[in-house]
Amino acid sequence: MTKDDHQLELLISLTLRSGVALAVALGVVGGVLFLSHHGTDRLDFGTFLGEEIPYSTLGGIFERISGPNEGLGIAQVGVLCLLLTPISRVALSIVGFLREGDWIFTAISSVVLAILLFSLSMG
Repeated sequence: MTKDDHQLELLISLTLRSGVALAVALGVVGGVLFLSHHGTDRLDFGTFLGEEIPYSTLGGIFERISGPNEGLGIAQVGVLCLLLTPISRVALSIVGFLREGDWIFTAISSVVLAILLFSLSMG
């Protein structure tokens, strides 16, 4: 294992740890903010009221961060960070495989990255 390989492994592990830590922090902050505003709300489960899904697009998420339900928006950004963490890991692996000249694993990782990005874009 070369020094560059070791540095890339450290970068990947730091990316994974910091991505999960950021996602947890955003989830906790979002949950606390949501409960501070809506923790005492009474829910009525007697009738079903269909609602739009405002947190299914990036624009919808960031639009709601500045609104009355900012806690849900912040928590949803945490979920996005959690989703982007393994995607960034695969992207960093591609860089490592390219630097090593390992074309088979570069191709496999590229296909995995394409599948991850496609599935993320499809919702």
